[in-house]
Amino acid sequence: MQLTLVSSGVLLAQKDGCFLLKKEGKQKKLSPKQVDSILICNRTQLTSQALLLAVEHKVDVLFLDAFGDPAARLWFGRGGRSVKLRREQLRWSGTLAGLEIPEHQEQHFKVQKGREVHEEKQGRNLSYLRKKLGCTGREIAPVLFGQNGLWRGHPDEVLFLEDGTAAPLDYKWSEWKGRVFLSYRLQLTYYAVLIEETWDMPVAKGALVYVRSKNKLVEQPLGKKERGELKEAVEAIVRIRDEGWFPQGTTRRSSCRQCCYQK
Repeated sequence: MQLTLVSSGVLLAQKDGCFLLKKEGKQKKLSPKQVDSILICNRTQLTSQALLLAVEHKVDVLFLDAFGDPAARLWFGRGGRSVKLRREQLRWSGTLAGLEIPEHQEQHFKVQKGREVHEEKQGRNLSYLRKKLGCTGREIAPVLFGQNGLWRGHPDEVLFLEDGTAAPLDYKWSEWKGRVFLSYRLQLTYYAVLIEETWDMPVAKGALVYVRSKNKLVEQPLGKKERGELKEAVEAIVRIRDEGWFPQGTTRRSSCRQCCYQK
């Protein structure tokens, strides 16, 4: 299994020859024989004894920086894994990053303005809690991983609510048009899956803040319908990757301006 440690306040230590996870008074032991690799973000605390245990049992350790990008790696080659490793290398070579295909985001005003808004919101009112949503705590701009490290997301905020659930919140440099578009629903649902895996908390809804509509707050349910939409989208992506299937083009020509394959 891959041990993914990306939430703040987690301590990875060693006790009785096992990995010991501690967070908010809770503890959990894991035998090193159960762990193939460990993914660690810069918010995680790590003892030298835990690192030596990983070395002793040849457990791969990947360290991530504040943006969720790989910063360092402790890796051990193991027999029987070369085929899997090569398969993942080939998959990587077919990604946008692997092919070095630029997305030209710097050419789009809304993309750049949206980034500025995100940075501004993240640095303002750090102690503010949205009482309208029943918020009792929040995590600002966490880098989340799920599905054994294959999924990665960076929501603007994760809200912890008084009913024991959590909710993703995202700022949009957009105007409220009376409905939440599919792309936004997919994004919130994607974050919901990552939040549930990271904090082991249910997610029933998300929230969007439409900056150009006077910071209008809109709640979005994240139930069976939305999770079904995400499942279909993920299956389509996997089909594109594994079968070379090419989806039909959009009927909205304005969307083509955002395409990363445009020259």
